[in-house]
Amino acid sequence: MQKFKRGNLVKIADDLGEGMSHFEKGKEAIILFSYKDLYGGNNDKSYEVVFPDTGTTSAWYKEHQLTLIEEGGEHLIYSAL
Repeated sequence: MQKFKRGNLVKIADDLGEGMSHFEKGKEAIILFSYKDLYGGNNDKSYEVVFPDTGTTSAWYKEHQLTLIEEGGEHLIYSAL
């Protein structure tokens, strides 16, 4: 079952582990899609996010690297882009 929904405001972990040092960390982001949302299959544990401070997007953050801040909604996405 997918943990995060489109529009959820999340905090990205400060430590993402090896192999993800080039990813943004320790920031707030808004969930855009899960991998499953875009491509089908059963990978509902990886997410694409948008950063509200810059409007840039990044993928694929793992579920365990994200913490829910608030449920948010579509309005957060539109204001970030």
